[in-house]
Amino acid sequence: FNNPTRRNCLNRIAYGEIERALRYACDDPEITLVVFTGVGEYYSAGNDLKPNGNIDDIDAYIRESNEIFINMMKAFIECTKVIVSLVNGPCIGVAATLAGISDVVWCSEKAYFHCPFVRLGIVPESCSTYLFSFLIGRSKASELLLMGEKLLPTDAYKYGLVTRTFNSNEMDTVVWPKLREYSQLPKHSLLATKAFIRLSIRNVKSYILGFIVKSSLTPLHNLQLENLKSNLIRLLGV
Repeated sequence: FNNPTRRNCLNRIAYGEIERALRYACDDPEITLVVFTGVGEYYSAGNDLKPNGNIDDIDAYIRESNEIFINMMKAFIECTKVIVSLVNGPCIGVAATLAGISDVVWCSEKAYFHCPFVRLGIVPESCSTYLFSFLIGRSKASELLLMGEKLLPTDAYKYGLVTRTFNSNEMDTVVWPKLREYSQLPKHSLLATKAFIRLSIRNVKSYILGFIVKSSLTPLHNLQLENLKSNLIRLLGV
C-alpha cells in the first residue's frame, strides 16, 4: 500500500488494483506468495472516505463501488496462492478485515488492529463479524468490533490473529529473507496444502462478507447496505 501521505488509505482505484494483482498472481505459475505491506508508518488506515472525482449519480456510484469491493473480496477468497499480511504499522478498518482473510499475518511492534465501524455509524464490512469471531473468539471479537478497542501486537499474537511479531528494524534483515525462503518451497505441495486448509472455510455458508443489518442509519447508509446485501445474495447463493 503506497499512499503514505494519506496513511495508505484504500479507495476504489486501490480495490481494483488489489483485485488485479491477486488475479495476476493466480494466473502466474511461478508465483507462490503474495505479500501485502505498507509504505511508511502505517499498514493502512482503512477505507478512504474522500470520494473519487465528481459524483453526478450517487446511486450509481454506490452500486459501482459495491461491485468493485465485492470483486476485490472475492479475489482474496478465491486466491490460490499464499497471502501474507506483513503489518508494519496501524491496521485499521477494511485493512484489518483483509488481514483476517489472509493466510498468514505477521506484525511489527508498532502495529495495532482497530475496527472503528460502530463509532462511524456503520456496520463492519465483508467477513469481519464471522472471521474475527472465528479467529480470536466471540468475546474478544466483540470488544474489537462493538467497542472499537485496539488489538495490540501482544494480544493479537495471544489470540491467534498473528503468528509472529517482529521489530521494525528487522524488516530487511530477517522478515523479507524469511518470506523469500518460503517462496521457494515446492509449489505443488504448498498450494495444495493451502487449498485443503481453506476448504472448510470456503464451504461454510456463514462465510458471508459482513453482517447485514438495518438500523437507524442515514438513508445513504441504508442504500449502501441494501446494495451490498443484494450483491452478497447473488455472490454466495444464500
